[in-house]
Amino acid sequence: MSSNSGIDAVIVEAQVINPEFIIAVDNIIKRTITNGSLLLSGSGGSGKTFASFWITRRIMQDAKFESNEYKITIIDPILNYRYAFDAVPYIEYATTNAIPKKRACIIDMNGMSPKAKKDGLSNILNSDFTLKQKLKIENKGVNIYKNFYILDELHNILGRYALVGSNGAELLDIITECRNAGMYLIGITRRLADLSTQFTESCRTNLIGKTSGQNDLIKIEKMYGSKVSKAVANLKQRSFIYYDSETSETSEIGFPEFIPQG
Repeated sequence: MSSNSGIDAVIVEAQVINPEFIIAVDNIIKRTITNGSLLLSGSGGSGKTFASFWITRRIMQDAKFESNEYKITIIDPILNYRYAFDAVPYIEYATTNAIPKKRACIIDMNGMSPKAKKDGLSNILNSDFTLKQKLKIENKGVNIYKNFYILDELHNILGRYALVGSNGAELLDIITECRNAGMYLIGITRRLADLSTQFTESCRTNLIGKTSGQNDLIKIEKMYGSKVSKAVANLKQRSFIYYDSETSETSEIGFPEFIPQG
């Protein structure tokens, strides 16, 4: 998928990255586009933030990002991306909801209430969904660019009952239909059991890091089977089980340390 996948090694700042790792991450992005969403989970200290950083960086390194065919919106409730990721423009959503027309933008939602975060995410997705539907009609059914949404600490935005009933119906419709508009969600959580079941069930592409919470392990076994739940309980830091529920592909991938650029 990426223009760099065929080279012998990728140099990022002072790091030399194994090309097999780059190919694996690019495949995850490709499958996320095919399946519509990606769920990245793991207990605190599992390395899920580094994993999400690498996935986001690979999207930004793709030639389609440079040509404006890929756009990225990062929902950042706890300042992970604003201060630890590569240099990306940001806004503080509590003081302004005017999102700049950039290829990538961090939406800082730090300090906002769970309801305000949910309402903010709903407004952003609804606005983009409406625009993408309009553009698709104008371009005879073609999505002229793809939107990726990095949703950090998603359990604090879409809690267990956030998409249940009339209050969550509109957002649930967008989440389940956004792939048709060229919109792809990448959710990140350290408390899988507290995340909306409707969201987790909509995700066909999964990266699962070391998980220690009993409730999370029970949910993993229920969703992915006992083989996956036993594997994630014994993972090392920054190692993840990749599970694709559409193809039943299961593999382990290790993520290197992330060094921010810019």
